[in-house]
Amino acid sequence: MKIAGAALLSAAMMVGILSMTMVWTGGGKPSDVKSVAVKSRNDEPKNDEPAAKVHELGWHTSYKKATAAAKADGKLVLVDFTGSDWCGYCIKLHDEVFPTDEFEALAKDSFVLLELDFPQGKPQSDADRKQNMALARQFNIEGFPTVLFLTPEGKELSRIEGYSGKANWLKQAKDVAAANPPATQPSSKS
Repeated sequence: MKIAGAALLSAAMMVGILSMTMVWTGGGKPSDVKSVAVKSRNDEPKNDEPAAKVHELGWHTSYKKATAAAKADGKLVLVDFTGSDWCGYCIKLHDEVFPTDEFEALAKDSFVLLELDFPQGKPQSDADRKQNMALARQFNIEGFPTVLFLTPEGKELSRIEGYSGKANWLKQAKDVAAANPPATQPSSKS
């Protein structure tokens, strides 16, 4: 009976998480976040070029691989909790920030990128779905997009909830990077 109850709770959490999209309205308290209507990616024709550029940045989908890469590179992990095919503000973040040269330079210098997707219409492996749900619970994700900045050991340093525009988002990400510069890697001996 406990297993069935846990499965129902997990399903209810998934529905709750997927039904919310949040937008940051300023300040720093959860009360400063409000629900907003979402627009499907299919509502507008899009240029495929930005999406292609985003994928060239080398986004991981495995938490273990991303944290291992961050340890090896001495960088932070940028974790993007997203509803890539249904969350309007997630789509704006992906279209307006991630394909920019400014983000690309910041990511290459400071972050290992991890995308944890919660799609409604595109296929996803059971392993990815389970991993993403567990991490959403672990980090208390309440809406999308939510971007976390983690140490390579998985300790949360900062988060950006919602999306309030390209300039504001990039400033917040740059502030996190500046406060946590990449670790100097020891030189390899030949």
